Amino acid sequence: MGWGLFSSLPRGIGAQSRQRGFLQFAVLVASAIRAQRVVVWRDLYEKREYHMNSAPGIILTRAEHAKLESLATGLRVPRSLSKRAQAILACAKGNTNLVVAGEIGLTNLTVGRWRKEFLLNRLKDFGVERRVRPLRPLILSSAERRTLQGWLRSRPVSIGLAARARVILACARGKSNIAGARATEVSEITVGKLRQRFLADGLIGLRPARPGRPATPVVLTSDKQGAS
Repeated sequence: MGWGLFSSLPRGIGAQSRQRGFLQFAVLVASAIRAQRVVVWRDLYEKREYHMNSAPGIILTRAEHAKLESLATGLRVPRSLSKRAQAILACAKGNTNLVVAGEIGLTNLTVGRWRKEFLLNRLKDFGVERRVRPLRPLILSSAERRTLQGWLRSRPVSIGLAARARVILACARGKSNIAGARATEVSEITVGKLRQRFLADGLIGLRPARPGRPATPVVLTSDKQGAS
């Protein structure tokens, strides 16, 4: 369209006039693009502000307010539960998630999640974090316990097998993977893997995997060498 406009100019107009007209046209196009970008960014910013400030409000009853105040200021209340109560009290004052997060030292997403959960459940299970599914109990038979304890006391047993026995005995005492890792000085991932292996295969799952049998060397006879 722009080139057609310049090609339709009279031939009497010199090259400088054509160049000046082209520059003016380019400036107009650049200004239009810049203005369009400003409108787009403004719309995006307004939508972002709307979503950040459009969190549903919280209206507390007297009993809820008193309970949250006691949790927020209690000396023996866990720190995480105290912060959660402070966040809900701040949200009840009409503050946005972003403002509450800045005041208490949390993230905007955390405040939004706590607000949503409180609106759904109120004080029911307040402060109870949803964790992964509980671990299967690890119960040892008397024979298995004797074998594991024997691995700990027997010198010929490898160090790795004795460490696995120590982990399983700790799990059998009801310890979680984290507590078992601390008690046996191994990683939590290792405790979880050994627990799964024992629950699936018993004592056999704790033994180190035997290396595969080496392949039998192939010896070529004189006839086969000649054929090759």
